[in-house]
Amino acid sequence: MTGVQTCALPILLLGIAQAGSDHPLTIPPPPPNGTVRTGGFEELLANKKKASNPAGDQDLKALEIYRALMVATMANQKEEGTRLKGELLFNHPASTFTRFACFQETWPGIMSAFMSRLTGRQKCLTNNEFNQFKSTLTNTISIVPEEPNSEVLLLALLLDIPVSPDKIERIRDPQNDTSKAIADLSKAFHKPDERVLALKPHIGISLVRPFLWSLIENHLADDERKQPETTLCLARILMLEKQPDAALQALEGLVTHNPTPEAHYLLGSLLLSRGETERATQSLRQAAVAGNPFSASAQKLLPAIARLKPSLETTREAVDKAIPWITQGAFKGIALRANWRTAKGGSREVLAKADPASESFTLVTFRDGAVELAAETTTKAMRLLLAGEKEIREFPASQGMVPAFWLSQTDRNFNFQFNTVQPGNGAMTKSMAAIATLPLIVSQESRSRMLAYFLECGWIPTDARQLGDIFRANWISPNAQDEKLREITVEIDNKAGRISLIFGPHAKVVLMVNNHGAFDDTFAKAWPGLPKRVCEKLDADVFSKLLGSLMGLATDGMDIAKPAAK
Repeated sequence: MTGVQTCALPILLLGIAQAGSDHPLTIPPPPPNGTVRTGGFEELLANKKKASNPAGDQDLKALEIYRALMVATMANQKEEGTRLKGELLFNHPASTFTRFACFQETWPGIMSAFMSRLTGRQKCLTNNEFNQFKSTLTNTISIVPEEPNSEVLLLALLLDIPVSPDKIERIRDPQNDTSKAIADLSKAFHKPDERVLALKPHIGISLVRPFLWSLIENHLADDERKQPETTLCLARILMLEKQPDAALQALEGLVTHNPTPEAHYLLGSLLLSRGETERATQSLRQAAVAGNPFSASAQKLLPAIARLKPSLETTREAVDKAIPWITQGAFKGIALRANWRTAKGGSREVLAKADPASESFTLVTFRDGAVELAAETTTKAMRLLLAGEKEIREFPASQGMVPAFWLSQTDRNFNFQFNTVQPGNGAMTKSMAAIATLPLIVSQESRSRMLAYFLECGWIPTDARQLGDIFRANWISPNAQDEKLREITVEIDNKAGRISLIFGPHAKVVLMVNNHGAFDDTFAKAWPGLPKRVCEKLDADVFSKLLGSLMGLATDGMDIAKPAAK
């Protein structure tokens, strides 16, 4: 295939995709007379440089990026692919290759590329950057054939891009946080201060914060920016965007000139995460006065702060006691059970167990008490049961997968990578054995540093106690989003080899170390007495259903720690 043909293929496909669109298609000019030899991209580029055409210039600059995007896509380099899409969207909006990339993408993929421009950024957008996001999103909406989703519409309204009321109505969902934010924002006028106040209750949506921050800093008049509600909104943004010094300055100014329970509560929360417990206590006492929304949370925090040292010591001792059986038991097997209520009121349950000795893995999911998916892989076979089916499919072991994961630990965090591999090569066993190398496991000093990091994140233990073989502690944390505390109960049962995390009244995760016999009664329900059908391989239809079940589980799993914790 010649270089001309290679370049022309995406343009041909683009022309087909463009059929019926209201938007004009910009086609690069044809190359000058002459034949381009095989592999002649460089010659094609040289020829295009001679053409005096703005669209052609855009295509010339975008070609290398698009070619790199194709390579990243074929190599399954998702992060690099996302970055390259962002390059096309922002730096080459008029390019044919940008249009083609948009035509073959869905909005979730587009928004990932869009937001990749903010990855790692913890500073306010400049006015120029704000306007660039606005123009880029306006252009992208005009190209992508798919109807904008709620995330796109929210950002469009925030950036003051006109959105028709019927589009807003089509995505209305009273249970969805993004939809609620859209409803409030659509009632506001186009003035920046109106949009700021409309979005203050929705500051927990990460998409909102960078642009809301820029609105406050760059689009408000001085008197508007100094209003107490605006300053409180900015302080919350700064806390959530890891700008504690700037947040502290804003809140100290507020409690000096406009002391309110909200300002005192936020200041106390921030001081607590900085280890300034005495000052935090003083400020939280001001917020604990009855008759305001922050009183209940402040009253829970104050006794926890007073008993912080003994609670931490009890927690350290409990973790030290559990480490030996965690280490030994993990190599014999791990079982996990999670159940929770979804945002729409349904129930979900997940069971999983890994057995390194037999190199086997089982995953079962339930929706509202009924089996939605059951999958089991051993070194001998894989069996699969999908929702609504009346038979269990059985495949060769080569069609199944077992998990392999890689854990690493810094002073402040865990890094977790996950993949699936075919059974029989020992990868799962090796990955589980690597747990023993974690500093948390082998170093008491490292465990102390991790506890210190939890405190920096605003989490403090309360009611920590050891009763026989069972340790239990409630961890609470104020948050910058609203007046509610995040709460997680941690329970360690040394005799049973069980670690439980309880997220408020609606979600629980149980990890069993040395899983022999764990949750057997529930696992048994997953495999009813149905006939078996032997299959050679996973066909496209079965794989699509399997993937759909897993994606649905992932979506519902986002509710597991809401609203109690995130």
